Amino acid sequence: MNDESKKTLRCSFCGKHENQVHRMIQGPGVRICDECVRLCMSILSDGFEDEEPSAFEKKLASLLGDKFSTVMTYLVVALGVALAMGLFVVLPAFVAGLLAKVIHSQLILTVVEGVTKIGLLIAYLGLVAQMDEIHRMYQYHGAEHKTIACYEAGEELTPANVKKHTRFHPRCGTSFLFMVIAISILVSTVVFAIWPVHNPILRFLAHLAMLPLIVGISYEFNRWAGRHDGPITRILVAPGLWLQNFTTFEPDDSMMEVGIKALELVLPEKQGEDAW
Repeated sequence: MNDESKKTLRCSFCGKHENQVHRMIQGPGVRICDECVRLCMSILSDGFEDEEPSAFEKKLASLLGDKFSTVMTYLVVALGVALAMGLFVVLPAFVAGLLAKVIHSQLILTVVEGVTKIGLLIAYLGLVAQMDEIHRMYQYHGAEHKTIACYEAGEELTPANVKKHTRFHPRCGTSFLFMVIAISILVSTVVFAIWPVHNPILRFLAHLAMLPLIVGISYEFNRWAGRHDGPITRILVAPGLWLQNFTTFEPDDSMMEVGIKALELVLPEKQGEDAW
């Protein structure tokens, strides 16, 4: 790597060089260092400082000392992953395993499994959106989408311009989640047609084995959908865009100003570096 390329490896938020931080996370046209990640986590946790710690938290804090925050962070992440796997992989596979006793068609079982996943996802997103804090966060999510749409339209980033754009975006993570489920149905249909699996545990393990392929295809589809706007593309992305009704809400002017500032901080110096 030449000196010129090394100079560009700076955090898009604090501007620190990669040699000044422990880790640099890079995405399409944007980078963030581990120090900024920790700062973000600290800011997010500020809202909970006034809450009285539970007896369990006090006990852990006395045992772990300075490592308490780190351990709690990993614990929350682990519980979140376990909950997601339980709801969207284990439970649908268990339901399909039970129905396999009366339904012998692998196609029907796979469809039932997929519909269960989609139903659980819609129910989960709809329920958490009822929480005031989550609803406000989803307003910022809407501000992000509208700001990016304004930028991609080549317009000046002002609240007035941002406001007139849609809060639905084809490259949203919500659309990605839906596409993961949709593609998992297609892949599972083919795999289980060749290799019928009725045991819930084996079915769960099979889904885990297929997950990297499914996620990879979903990611590439999202990239493709972000670069095309034809009739076929609109039909394919429509379900994911509809699902964003649960994860984005119309922001106020202050939220759009935050969205504009956040985007301006990560815009690349060279035009085209953020192209999909």
